[in-house]
Amino acid sequence: MKRSFTKILLCAITTISFLIPSLSATEFKFQDYPGTLDIKSRAMLDMDYLNVDYEEKAPGKKVSVARESFESNGVLEVTMFAERDIDNDWRASWDTEMEFKTDNTIDVVKSLIKLSKGEFYAELGKEDLEDAYIFGEDTLVVHAFYGPKGYGASDAASYGFSLGYESGDTNFQFWVPYTIEGSQNVLGARPFLATKFGAINFVGALETQTKRDQIDKETKTEGQKIEAPVEVHKMSGFGLSLYVDPKIPVIGETGSMIGISYASKKETTDIQYSKEEDLSSVTYGVFATFYVNAKRWFGVAYHHADDTIESESGSSKMETDESGSKWFASFHQTIGRGAALKLAVSGTSTEVRPDKVTAANPDRNTEMIGTRMRLVYRF
Repeated sequence: MKRSFTKILLCAITTISFLIPSLSATEFKFQDYPGTLDIKSRAMLDMDYLNVDYEEKAPGKKVSVARESFESNGVLEVTMFAERDIDNDWRASWDTEMEFKTDNTIDVVKSLIKLSKGEFYAELGKEDLEDAYIFGEDTLVVHAFYGPKGYGASDAASYGFSLGYESGDTNFQFWVPYTIEGSQNVLGARPFLATKFGAINFVGALETQTKRDQIDKETKTEGQKIEAPVEVHKMSGFGLSLYVDPKIPVIGETGSMIGISYASKKETTDIQYSKEEDLSSVTYGVFATFYVNAKRWFGVAYHHADDTIESESGSSKMETDESGSKWFASFHQTIGRGAALKLAVSGTSTEVRPDKVTAANPDRNTEMIGTRMRLVYRF
């Protein structure tokens, strides 16, 4: 029944989306305050190819696996933005973004209430946080299932509130994330800054967050007291990007950029009475995006990540080093009115090296390459 209802809802949303352009920038009045409502939607269909070569080595053991897969999936993205004036030069807005996917799932990407006066603002809700580590204009980045994933100062929980200042090329935001993930409370802080110094653009963020079990459990039986282990996960890190807008004849429309990115984080997971694990991670790379014109752009990038994982359980200690590189190239072409085609190819190479190699914890190597063709239509 639930699955049928989801399908009906997706069909209804898809049908309604054809009518959405007529609602864009519609004026309305609520309690004598004028405002506007802007609703937009776009449909995206992805067709992916993925090739994987995986190998693990241990004393007396060697395993090699090769596989390839073809996948296709789609999503209907709907965004709604409402804004109106209120008393004493204040403005109120509501910004939301939802995705309706072909696997019968609905994801609220953003749902944010904002109050602003002049250059200062406050926000509350779920935010799709801007990444301080710019990767570039990609449509597919292959992530190996073993090896470092990379980090970019956008991992803090997305529910929360913020205070900010925005003027010209400068935007400063202090975001306080708070949410509940499974059985854990999540609380943190994330100052973010985007600004410009002459021809150089700077984007940076610091972030810290703590995830902790919500309930301390204690059991008492005939003179014994047993406490259930509490898991605490702490993360702190930063990310930054520096880039310039290239002034190249023909190539160099608004949006083009050439730059470098760097990020670092530390994580600690402490499971009371049993285990502690520390992670140190560094990510860095170069990227470039070139807009030939408003309808055509292409991008390239190369990035590297190194992780060191130290785990301790009782008297047993182990250290594992992970390293990996990623690259991608992508191309975008707008076709007619509202339609676009995006092509991308990306690859990754990773290595996992434990200090004590055993059959249960072998050396692991992964080579992956993927391609994507994305069709986009804006209603």
